[in-house]
Amino acid sequence: MKEAKTILVMDDEPEYVEMMKQFLEEASYHVVTAHDGEAALKIIHNLRPDLVIMDVNMPHMNGLQFYREISTAHGLAKLPVLVITARGDLEPLFRELEVEGFLTKPFPIPTLLNEIETIFNKKKEKMVFLIDNKELPSTLAIAETLRGERYRVFVSEDLADLRHEVAAGNRPDFVVMEYERSGKENGFFISEINKILSSKATDDSLFPKVPVIVYTYSGQDCKEKSLADGADKYIGRPGSYDAVIIAIKEVEIARRDNRI
Repeated sequence: MKEAKTILVMDDEPEYVEMMKQFLEEASYHVVTAHDGEAALKIIHNLRPDLVIMDVNMPHMNGLQFYREISTAHGLAKLPVLVITARGDLEPLFRELEVEGFLTKPFPIPTLLNEIETIFNKKKEKMVFLIDNKELPSTLAIAETLRGERYRVFVSEDLADLRHEVAAGNRPDFVVMEYERSGKENGFFISEINKILSSKATDDSLFPKVPVIVYTYSGQDCKEKSLADGADKYIGRPGSYDAVIIAIKEVEIARRDNRI
């Protein structure tokens, strides 16, 4: 038997909270409640729920302020959030913030349960395949920074692992790599990455393009060459480990705007 998932319901109307609690418990979820953002933060600190269901209009700390409090340095919530509000005009804002779900009051309970099930069933973390020397402190720091932003990270030094992961169905959302690697033909390496990532998922369905983001600590300016080789974005020498996160976010925005 699977362990019941924990849902935090946050709303300033006690009767509404209790009603939600009853419906969710009947659906076999474990439910904790809070009537304002400050109380919800204390609960999250002591008990990391699997999902937060929150209203926007709250005393002491509104929903947007609460969302920022539970977000990483780059604005992604550290745990899944479903926004429930009568303010349907706020949906574009929260979608831009990448909340897992948004419902406008009122709604049927089956709609709520379907939305929760969809959130729990969908892929929870985007995967980054990081190609660099595993022993370097910079590689370890980049990987840790990515994990702090809720990315799943696979670190490797060659393409054999990438081929294996793709063959097993674990295709990454991004490839991030050090361009200048001793003894390697970098242009050929990027070309091979793109070939692996463009392999067929089924006989009649192609995977979408996976962006390849390049950095280098070599001190060389490899921008023109790496982009010509097939990279999608060139960082150069990262000014900080956050530069990789920023590059990924920029690529994501460009993809949403159909520029990549």
